[in-house]
Amino acid sequence: MTANILFYKTSLLELTLATRTVVEPFHLPIQFPPYPKHLMPFHEVLQQPHKRFIDVIGIVIHLAPLEHIGGRPYREAILMDSRSLIYNYNLF
Repeated sequence: MTANILFYKTSLLELTLATRTVVEPFHLPIQFPPYPKHLMPFHEVLQQPHKRFIDVIGIVIHLAPLEHIGGRPYREAILMDSRSLIYNYNLF
């Protein structure tokens, strides 16, 4: 009886698959960034691809113009969530 064996080796990975190898799916938990990467208008939310995670954190009440402080871009945003609480964010 001959066994079918696949062997793959790189500097970081060594993999051997034989006929008795059981491959189980590995699912990472969903990871969310601590801060949004960008703000998006509501009409763009509807145009996002299927199964894309979008978190609507609130409505933008005020978005200050982009400034450069210390050579870094800076913007201030004021948001209101569904409980009518107001939040002031400093975006760098």
